[in-house]
Amino acid sequence: MKLIHYFRILLFKYRGSRRGFYEHSSSRATINQFLAEIDGFEPLDNVIVIGATNHEKDLDSAAVRPGRFDKKIFIHPPDENGRTQVLEFYIGKINLKKDQLVPNKLSKMTPGFTGADLENVINISVINAVNKDKEEVTVEEFGEARDRVLMGISRKNYNVSDKKRFLTSLHEAGHTLICYKSEFCRKNLHKVTIIPRGPAEGVVCMH
Repeated sequence: MKLIHYFRILLFKYRGSRRGFYEHSSSRATINQFLAEIDGFEPLDNVIVIGATNHEKDLDSAAVRPGRFDKKIFIHPPDENGRTQVLEFYIGKINLKKDQLVPNKLSKMTPGFTGADLENVINISVINAVNKDKEEVTVEEFGEARDRVLMGISRKNYNVSDKKRFLTSLHEAGHTLICYKSEFCRKNLHKVTIIPRGPAEGVVCMH
């Protein structure tokens, strides 16, 4: 336990970042000590060192070379089936329209979302329903929450000329028309809007 605690302290201070010319001497000493401790294990010590990071490119190459961290496992965002399972877990905690919030359909609306993203979408959906004095969460609230996580808060009071709104409408109508010509796309068309969010002034959403 003392050894594990010691490594926790080193990892907290070290964080695996690259050593640089302007780095403080104490940080450099901590990194060197961390690497020396990893190299000090014997094959029969039965010690396994596991590290995790969201910033692999920032790691010191000396720390991740073969012999120190030999095996790298990439944890990708959940696929459609994984998102369905995550949504089933969080949806089971709220009052909802069961005929609308079907996890496998909502999973198709959230490609690339992590588990934390999906939890956030559900939480925002509940807040949207409460703000509208609704007793249940519907797919409408879920869609608004999904758009907010993807593109940011809507700018409903966005001041823009009628001409620009008209041009934005034509632009999104073009996307919609092309989508309508495709049988697959037409069946999955969810929403067309010119309410700006983040850098986008309009969007065509699929599910």
